[in-house]
Amino acid sequence: SSGLIKGDGSSIQKHDLVPGFSASGQDVWLKEAIFHEPGLVLSAVGARCGKVFEATGNWGVVANTVVLMPQKNFNPHYLWYLVNREDFWEKGGSAQPYVRVPETLQKKVFMPLYSKQQEIADFLDRETNRIDAIIGKCRESVELLRERRQALITAAVTGELEVAA
Repeated sequence: SSGLIKGDGSSIQKHDLVPGFSASGQDVWLKEAIFHEPGLVLSAVGARCGKVFEATGNWGVVANTVVLMPQKNFNPHYLWYLVNREDFWEKGGSAQPYVRVPETLQKKVFMPLYSKQQEIADFLDRETNRIDAIIGKCRESVELLRERRQALITAAVTGELEVAA
């Protein structure tokens, strides 16, 4: 973490500010970039602890986050898929949960070659986009069914619909 808190940044995007990440994600804008390359931001404390956000370009962080900078042979996007799972991170605390970062990062995980990491990340992007599109269509269908249900109820109780007994 940078020592900054959310109040040190702006909630409004301006041309001279850079994206900043809090434990809630990219929701603040900062005066100066701390990082200039792709990285991951771990929400380390609070209700969203264990959530990981991807950061690219010029960016910074505020309190309750941990920055993870991938080494040379590690694809940041693949790593995001690997670690952006709440069950990946060991946690402590009860009223105020937190991630046990050192303990978690000692885990042994299988890491394929860089080219395979890219291939896996591309596959996951395609499949999650396809699934998200299906979810969107399902939500539209549910909304249409709710509208039809309400119209049917309205027509029935106002006498606009003949109901056979």
